[in-house]
Amino acid sequence: DISIPLLSEILKDFGFATLLAGKWHMGYSSVEQEPYNRGFDETLFYHTGFHEYYNKQRCAPWSRFDAAAGATLNSTIRDIRNSLIHPFVLCGYDLTDENGEFFIDDTTYNEVIYTDKVKDFITTHKDDPFFVFYSMTTPHFPLVDPPSADTIDPSPDYTLCDGQSDPNRQKFCKMLQFAGSLIESIIEHLKDNDLYDNTIINIVSDNGAQPVSSAVFAGYGQTLPLRGIKASVMEGGIRTPAFMTGGIVDNFLDKYNNGNGCEYNGLMYIADWFTSILGMTKIKENTLDLDLDGINVWKDIKKYCKNGQRSNPNRRDEIIQMRMRNGYFYSTMIRNGEYKLVVNASRQASNPLIVSQLTGWVNPDYSFTPYPDLDSYNVNIQLFNSECYNQLSDDEKINPLNFETEEFMLFKIDEDPIEACNLLSNDVNGEYDDIFTQLFGRILDESVNYNGGGFGPAIPQSAMAQVLQFNCDLDKTMIVPWDDETETDWNIIWKTLIELKNSCDD
Repeated sequence: DISIPLLSEILKDFGFATLLAGKWHMGYSSVEQEPYNRGFDETLFYHTGFHEYYNKQRCAPWSRFDAAAGATLNSTIRDIRNSLIHPFVLCGYDLTDENGEFFIDDTTYNEVIYTDKVKDFITTHKDDPFFVFYSMTTPHFPLVDPPSADTIDPSPDYTLCDGQSDPNRQKFCKMLQFAGSLIESIIEHLKDNDLYDNTIINIVSDNGAQPVSSAVFAGYGQTLPLRGIKASVMEGGIRTPAFMTGGIVDNFLDKYNNGNGCEYNGLMYIADWFTSILGMTKIKENTLDLDLDGINVWKDIKKYCKNGQRSNPNRRDEIIQMRMRNGYFYSTMIRNGEYKLVVNASRQASNPLIVSQLTGWVNPDYSFTPYPDLDSYNVNIQLFNSECYNQLSDDEKINPLNFETEEFMLFKIDEDPIEACNLLSNDVNGEYDDIFTQLFGRILDESVNYNGGGFGPAIPQSAMAQVLQFNCDLDKTMIVPWDDETETDWNIIWKTLIELKNSCDD
């Protein structure tokens, strides 16, 4: 909804120079939705959920398009298409600048391009207040070998990854090391331009790790000893680390915390970054005339790190996520205070299919156990100590019946962060009835007039706009907005693709 201003638009209105580098993924059906029309002065971005690191392409299986076409698709056209273009997928190049022009580079590692863009932007605007949103691809699949260590300064230490026996996990580790060095190089660039002392740097993630759920979705991440994975409402899917640094943070800690770091374990929802960043800039929310869901948690963080107290108006006590279909809830949870209620967590958020890994303890290769992974738990017990799990005998800890997935599951997260003990399982005396009623009542209240969620079919107009931009030099289509396109006949779309591909040889 372009009528709702983004953070970038507000900051731009208040005199900040703004940059987006990396992933957009905020809609691109119309040119009006493009980031260069949503408050970003400069951009170098890709539209979709991910693209490949070197060739910048995003591929989608023919099956996705053909499912939308159904029986109307001509089998002869389909077979010619698959033979001429690719047996299994349609690939589109996806990298655009602030002029809406394609940035063509299908060989350089994308994070290097984005980091260079960030540094150039900082240099250009070193005398201006600025906001940089570097939406890193790393470590999103598809995994690749990053550039050699000697290509950047400071160099990543790839020997830190030698302990990984799985070559794909080693690749995952090296990608993270390379990304860390790029971030470090940006920080050094800020210092070289005497900007670091007046900067706040927030490093955040959007979801839990992605293991290898298929040949396409091969992430090799893992969230053990937490339960669940990306797309799950268990802690492994929604609980992510974040940290803040920069000269402003350093100076605050020097003044109030003897220069020591501060660990803040309060709740923070993604929408809270909107209001918290406004708070960091000292832009007052009440001057914006906006109905904001976010809380300026920055104030609570400062108060807690200053004297160990909390700021009641600026602390988050509740988070709700829900999906609904045909009147029932799935992939739904509410966290309120110390309690978390989970509803139909074994069904994934993009559709209501049951996936056992969503509520299991999952390894990078997608294998899982229906009970907590004891080895990873013991290694991480200081972070994720579970009081109730500790009380179980050795045999009880490996009995799947003690950790069954139920339609409703209630956890006391502060005391059981690995979600091992469903408080409703053996609650014969109704000890938690009031808690359940309160939490589920909040879900019902917030669900009024909501029936969202899910993953829609392929849109023919989008495919046609992509096809019409076929690039003979790259030998692929180009991903672009499509609101001006009207073609809905899949046979015409693929015939057009075939004709454009053949014309490259003329």
